[in-house]
Amino acid sequence: MKKIILVVLLTFVFLSNNVFSREFDRGTPVQNTPYEKDLKNLRIVLNGLNSDAKWKEVTDCTKKVFTYIKYKDRNTDMPSPPSLTWARKNGDCKDKSLLLAKLLNDKNIIIVGGICWVNDRDGHMWLEWKHEGEWYILDPTNSSKPIKLSSVGQYDYIPYYSWSKSGIYKHKVKKQ
Repeated sequence: MKKIILVVLLTFVFLSNNVFSREFDRGTPVQNTPYEKDLKNLRIVLNGLNSDAKWKEVTDCTKKVFTYIKYKDRNTDMPSPPSLTWARKNGDCKDKSLLLAKLLNDKNIIIVGGICWVNDRDGHMWLEWKHEGEWYILDPTNSSKPIKLSSVGQYDYIPYYSWSKSGIYKHKVKKQ
């Protein structure tokens, strides 16, 4: 009986440390990333953010109206300007994240590049946003609803780099 209780307790400790929750990670400030040459439109969007967000309508709109295009189907890694994504009604994760950032117009938005889960081979881009004291992931490619960052396991939505009005940040990569 003691062995069963010990196994259950150790399993819970392992899961709570590795799966249940991810804290907000600001990252370490850096001067640039390997992707800067392709991120001119990202900088333009970030520099123009100056308000507070109107969230549900924009998040729902972005998920329902726009078709996803794999970046491999395009001949560039550069995100499209939000006006072009809006006009085409399609885009990849970078395009949709920039468009959502532009529509939200919140100066506290953080644009994040990383992977969705630990064994993912394709990169992904999403937003992180603090609203009423809680951090949220806004992923217009995979979710029409905000995701509480505290509900995401540490091996999901793994940031490599992030960009905000205040700078560029590099994140430690977690390995399983």
